Amino acid sequence: NMRATFEDIVQTVTASEAFRERLGGMVRQLHSETMLMEEPNRQFQTRTVIADGTPQVDAPAALMYDNGHITTIEPSALGDIELLYDLGEQNCGFFDLDLIAPEGTVIDIFGVEYITPTGVVQHTGEYRNGMRYICKEGHNRFLSLKRRSQRYAFITLREMTGPVRIRNIRLVESTYPVEAVGAFSCSDARLDRIWEISARTLKLCMEDTYTDCPLYEQTHWVGDARNEAVFGFTAFGAEDLAARCITLSGQSLERYPIVLCQTPSCWGTLIPAWSFLWGISIWDYFEYTADQSFLQQVWPWAMQNIDTALTMLDDRGLFSGPFWNMFDWTRVDHNHSTVTHNSMFLVGAIDAARKCAEVLGEKDVKERLENDRAKLVNAINALWDVDKGAYPDSVRDDGTISPSTCRHTSFLALLYDIIPPDHRDQALRNVLTPPDGMVDVGSPFAVMYLYEALEKEGYADTIVQLIYENYLPMLEADATTVWEGFSGGTAVLGDGFPTRSHCHAWSSAPVHFLNRIVLGITPKTHGGSAFTISPRLNGLAWARGATATVHGPVTVFWRRESDAITIQATAPENVALEFIGNDTLDGLRVEFNGQPVA
Repeated sequence: NMRATFEDIVQTVTASEAFRERLGGMVRQLHSETMLMEEPNRQFQTRTVIADGTPQVDAPAALMYDNGHITTIEPSALGDIELLYDLGEQNCGFFDLDLIAPEGTVIDIFGVEYITPTGVVQHTGEYRNGMRYICKEGHNRFLSLKRRSQRYAFITLREMTGPVRIRNIRLVESTYPVEAVGAFSCSDARLDRIWEISARTLKLCMEDTYTDCPLYEQTHWVGDARNEAVFGFTAFGAEDLAARCITLSGQSLERYPIVLCQTPSCWGTLIPAWSFLWGISIWDYFEYTADQSFLQQVWPWAMQNIDTALTMLDDRGLFSGPFWNMFDWTRVDHNHSTVTHNSMFLVGAIDAARKCAEVLGEKDVKERLENDRAKLVNAINALWDVDKGAYPDSVRDDGTISPSTCRHTSFLALLYDIIPPDHRDQALRNVLTPPDGMVDVGSPFAVMYLYEALEKEGYADTIVQLIYENYLPMLEADATTVWEGFSGGTAVLGDGFPTRSHCHAWSSAPVHFLNRIVLGITPKTHGGSAFTISPRLNGLAWARGATATVHGPVTVFWRRESDAITIQATAPENVALEFIGNDTLDGLRVEFNGQPVA
C-alpha cells in the first residue's frame, strides 16, 4: 500500500539519483520557480494595503446585480486591486463570474466570516476558503466547482494589463432543499432574531448529511448531528436527513468497535460521547416519526455499539479508553482514559436502547440493559466527592482522582437520572449557580444538554433567560448565524475574535426550545399524533409560530391583554391538541381556541 511504500522509500533512499532510479517516470525534477509557486491563500493572508483603490474602480456596486450595468476596474502601477463586499449574511454556494478581461488577468476570491469593528480580518488558517481564476482574452464565464461559505468576499485582481469589466459576480446558494415549516416570532424582536439566525445556521449546515459548519471541516460529525437533527425536526421536519445520518454512522461499526466520530471518514478517531449520542439519536428519530421499521433496521447497530462499550469498563466499572474523550470546548480535565461524562452518556445511550427494546418487544434485552445500567450508575456515583459536592471530571491515568469538577457532570446526572436522591439538590445547585472554580459550559453544543436538563427539572424559564444571556452577544456582534463557541470557552481564538466558526449548527438550540417553551408546543405521543399546548409567557405580550411534525405543522398564536390571554392553536387532521395550564398563566383569564379554560 502507499503508506508501506512511502516508509520504505524514506528508510532506503538517501540521494536524488537513487530516488529517480527507484521511482522512474513517477518523478521528475522541477526548477524551484515552477515547483515553489506563490500560493493564493498565503498571498491573501499576508496581503498589505498600500493605498486607496477607489479611483481605479467605477460603479463597484454594479457587479452585484444581474443587469446591464458594469463594474470597471483599471490597473494600478502601485499593485493589485482588491474589492471587499459584505454579502449581508453568512451564505454557502458556488461563485459565478461573468466578465471581460485581458488574457492572463488573475482573479482571486476569498471569503471570511468575520472582520472586527477595527477592521482586523479573521482569516481561516489552513482552510483555504478561496479560488483563483485566470482569464482568457475577452468574455469569461465561470461557475466554481466547489461550494464555499462566507459573509465577506474579497475579490482581488492581479496581473492586470488593461481594464477589467465585470458584469456580474454572484453566489449560487447551495443547501439541502428544505421547507421553512417551523417558525417563531414574538413581542421581543431580539428573540425573533436569535431564532432566525439559528434556523439560518441550521440550513447552511444541511447537505446530504448534517455537517458541523459550511466553511471549516464541512463534516458530518456524529455528535453535532444529534443536536442538529433534533433542531431539524422542529424547524424543517427533516426526518429523511436524520435517518441518513444514523444509517451512515451505524455502518462505521463494520470497521470500528464503537461508532466513529465522523462518517464517512478515513480518520479513525473515536469520541465516545459522539458514539453514545448516536444511540440517543435513534430514539429521537423514533419519537419524532414512530417509524418502527427503521427502528428494527438500526437496532442491531444500536446494541453492537452498547455491547462493545460495555466491554470497555475499567476495574471501577466506568467506561475507559485511550480515545478523544472530549464533550465541550472548555477546560474539563478530559485528557485521560476514564472521563466521567463518557460513562454518563453511555447511561443515556442505554436508556435510549431500553426504550427501543420495549417498542420492539425485546424483553430479555431490556432486562439485561437495566442490569447493566444499574451497575454503571453505581460506579459513577462512587466518584461523588462529598466535600466538593460534585463529580470529578476524570480518573487520571496514574490512578488519582482529578481535582477538577465541571457543571456538565451535574446536568448530565440529572438529565439521565443518575444522581441519587441525597445528592440531587446539590447537583441542581451546581447546574443553576455553579460555584467558583467549577468549569462552566464553553460551547452552545454542550448548552443543549444543560437546557434539556433544566427543562426536565422544571426550569424552562431559566432556559429562556440563558438564551438571552448566551445569544445576545452574537446579535451585538452583528452575527447572522450562531457561533461554535462562547467567549469563555476554548473555541475562542483571541485577537478580538469571539469564536472560531461563526456558523455552527450544533448551536441552533433556540429553534427547538423557544418553540417548546414560549409557544408551548410539546409532543405527547411518539410520531406526533398528539401535542400539549402550554405557552410560558416570560414577560412577553404575544408570540406566534409553528413546529414541524411528520403530519404537518402545529401552530400557536397567543396574546396577553391585561389579565386575559387568548391562545389559538391548530394541528393537522388526526393530530390531537390538549391545553395544559402552567404557573405563568396563574391569575389570568385563559381562552383556548375560543373556549374559556377553568
